[in-house]
Amino acid sequence: MTRWGLYSTELYILLDCYYKTGSILLAKSDARLQQFDLEIKSSREDGVPVQHLPRLVDNKEILTAHPDIDLVNSGVKGGILYPTAGRADAIQAIMKMCQAAVYVGARVVGNTEVSQIVFDSSGNVVGVRIKGNTKVVKARNVVIAAGAWGRNLFPLPVSNIEHQWILLENKGSDLKGKNRHQDLNTTTVGLFDFDGGIYYHQFGDLIGIGSYAHKGLIVPDSAMTTLNVAEHPFTPNDYIKAKNLSEELFPHLKTKKAITSFNGFMTFTKDGYPLVGPITNHPGLWTIECIWVTHGPGAGRTLAEWISKGKPSEDELPYIPTVSPQRFPAELGQSTTIYEVQQLAQSLHHNRCALPNFDLVLKNRSTKPKIPFIKARL
Repeated sequence: MTRWGLYSTELYILLDCYYKTGSILLAKSDARLQQFDLEIKSSREDGVPVQHLPRLVDNKEILTAHPDIDLVNSGVKGGILYPTAGRADAIQAIMKMCQAAVYVGARVVGNTEVSQIVFDSSGNVVGVRIKGNTKVVKARNVVIAAGAWGRNLFPLPVSNIEHQWILLENKGSDLKGKNRHQDLNTTTVGLFDFDGGIYYHQFGDLIGIGSYAHKGLIVPDSAMTTLNVAEHPFTPNDYIKAKNLSEELFPHLKTKKAITSFNGFMTFTKDGYPLVGPITNHPGLWTIECIWVTHGPGAGRTLAEWISKGKPSEDELPYIPTVSPQRFPAELGQSTTIYEVQQLAQSLHHNRCALPNFDLVLKNRSTKPKIPFIKARL
């Protein structure tokens, strides 16, 4: 995942679609600071380039980045800074990558919905059918990269979980006059209340708040057959905890109005890792799901090499079992059980924010494959 993230960042920079802000994860306990220190050591061992290495920061540095934070009442003890973290303009990135693909001979067909993947009697991929057309578009390889709609095409072992997002008025100050909704080019450092499960991003004179601090909100498969956007209306009762924690961290937000809000969908496997690789028993069928902007190009590059060369690159082979669909052999072609979906939904916040067993982490670090970071080939 680190390799995918670094490659993706470098590609976004090359495409001039990346806005480096840095990102601080807050710690509200000594145990969390210990976890962050382990993360720094692990990054060094993985060969992460010096310019990308995270480092610990104290409250003074956090206040410099975000003067409006109430560190005393919110219980912040410090944090970890990822200096080259930032935001990518995903739409521009997609357009530029499509242009590059067309330049080297690919054909991009927009506004065309695939309604069915077609197999022969042996389960091999034959091609796809387009909505409103019975003709089969032949293909040797088909990649399911439909995000929240992936299960409409094949019963992958994934589930859609709702994730709250709200955009509020902010103080403004020196940010006044910038584009209120679209300004990504801000120097404000991103912020993640790791213990609370809430993250914050500046957009012009607005502040965006994303929250995992709510009960599991499961999206039924039936909803995805009619929706053309991956979101549901905002549910205010599920935002109460995040609202209280946010106003504790940023007291001035108590009087600020919401500009927009919704419950967006995020697709997860039951173990929380991506689903990237070939589908069992269906030669020619591949998937790249449970991947977002942070890791998208890196994961796409891995899958492209896998398809074209028959296997991933040698330096990535040790990590493939973590993301391969083969880790769910009994479930491919079957729906995830209701129990498993509920367990995932209930543990989503815990998995992202729980403290690890440090003794186990230290033990595992000694047996982890030591593979040096190889600079992304752009």
